Amino acid sequence: MRISPSTSVLQPPQILFIAPIQWRDDKNISPELRRELEEFLREYFHQGLLSQNYFDMILTETKNIDLYRDMNLRLVTLEAAVTRIDKGIGLLRYFIGFGLGQSDLQVEGRLVENTTREEVMAFVMRYRHMGNAYNGWNPRALSGRYCLRMSMESVALTITGLIKDVWEKKGQLGMLRPLEISSMER
Repeated sequence: MRISPSTSVLQPPQILFIAPIQWRDDKNISPELRRELEEFLREYFHQGLLSQNYFDMILTETKNIDLYRDMNLRLVTLEAAVTRIDKGIGLLRYFIGFGLGQSDLQVEGRLVENTTREEVMAFVMRYRHMGNAYNGWNPRALSGRYCLRMSMESVALTITGLIKDVWEKKGQLGMLRPLEISSMER
């Protein structure tokens, strides 16, 4: 995660718009699965932010940002793109395990101040899912769709947790300490 050095933009906004997910890598993914995963990732970003108890913030579910531009409130956009995706091989995942056949997902994104287009935070997260077969036989591990959905859930909840950590540190201290910034920027 990379954080803006300007502490004025690090405070939580009044409106957070979750932009539609972009795709930079969609090999071997059908258009139907792509649409499903896109909506699933946006929904988990939304649910992850809701679970952080931001009751005074408007978290949009609509894909139309024009509904919120004229409200005279601070608007920040969460932009995300899938930059690597691989369904893996279900038979290897299910019968052998040990990392063989795992699904692979990488999501890159950033929070952007809407009026100035200044970057508030940027992130990259990669997650590999092995089908959760270590607790016994899990027939869902055969499905690449299942593993990718589980990966997207983990990515979205981890990223929203990191965003919450930055906003909480900024709220408690009025600014972030240099060591906290460097630990988040790994």
